[in-house]
Amino acid sequence: EISLGLVGSEMCIRDSLWAVITGLEKNGFAALSYSGFRLAGVTVLFVATMMAPYVLASFLSWPQSAPYWATILLWHTMFAGVTVKFRQTSSLSLMQSLLTSLLFPLAAILMAFAFYRSAWKTWRQGGVQWRTTFYDLQTLKHNIYQ
Repeated sequence: EISLGLVGSEMCIRDSLWAVITGLEKNGFAALSYSGFRLAGVTVLFVATMMAPYVLASFLSWPQSAPYWATILLWHTMFAGVTVKFRQTSSLSLMQSLLTSLLFPLAAILMAFAFYRSAWKTWRQGGVQWRTTFYDLQTLKHNIYQ
């Protein structure tokens, strides 16, 4: 089991990743207005912007792959920057952030998984359970709870 020391406490990566995924159960599908069509669109967007550059950069020769390498560099730089912002700047956290940025392709896959899991649970249950209240899907789709 892998763990990182962050701000004086131990954080298990596996548990933290699962907490992010389960944290999106209530709102992931809601962000897409409970639409399967939008879910498919977001999936295409994730693949096109976050996964395709890696594939295309690997299979194209240098002049043609340059824009994809630039996209990859930009994604990793932004991802590392965000993690530095949340970790209190230090040389150790900068190194951890740069190493964490290497997980960016995995993050795209996990985000898509979280959205599909949210949709599946919402469809299976016929709505969303939040705290002690169940909100049925039809009511949620009609925006009664605002």
